[in-house]
Amino acid sequence: MREAVKPFIPPFIRKKLHQIHLLVRKYIYKGSDYYCVCCQTSYSKFLPMKTGSHPRENVVCPGCGSVERHRMLLRYLQQYEDVFFKKGTRILYIAPMHGIRKYLKSLPDVSYLGVDLESSLAEEHFDLEDIPYPPDSFDFCICSHTLAHIKNDTKALEEIYRVLSPKGILLVLERIYPNDKTIENIAESPKE
Repeated sequence: MREAVKPFIPPFIRKKLHQIHLLVRKYIYKGSDYYCVCCQTSYSKFLPMKTGSHPRENVVCPGCGSVERHRMLLRYLQQYEDVFFKKGTRILYIAPMHGIRKYLKSLPDVSYLGVDLESSLAEEHFDLEDIPYPPDSFDFCICSHTLAHIKNDTKALEEIYRVLSPKGILLVLERIYPNDKTIENIAESPKE
């Protein structure tokens, strides 16, 4: 139902509805048993992950929607902040997530750009197979759980490499499945 209605609701309204939804959940699950580093709030519990390839319990932050990989990534970036984000660092964050986006935008003396095809959290929208920036535009790039959704991931990586500075850092996080064969997830139908 949600996917059927989505095309008819403008992105800025979807973003507001999502924010209201999270605020309500934040209040409902108020507590002190679980702490989310992304929204810096404590809750009575984390919610189950019901969708995706690995449904599991106690994963989703009720306040910001982060999951384990978001919280782990934020902790990692904070731990190595002085290594990754020196004065003047130009950051490219692909498919931004709220808590990490907020942290990166708060860093002093760095420039930040969040990009995605559609997300309202992104400042710009474009296809990673054709990044509209010249070479040497960024010093640090985060690409988390995105490449599996791109038809030509090799071209996307070539483009990211092209826009990174010669000593730029690319931080890629992707799922690892114990399969003998690569399974692509490029938004095909569930049957495909």
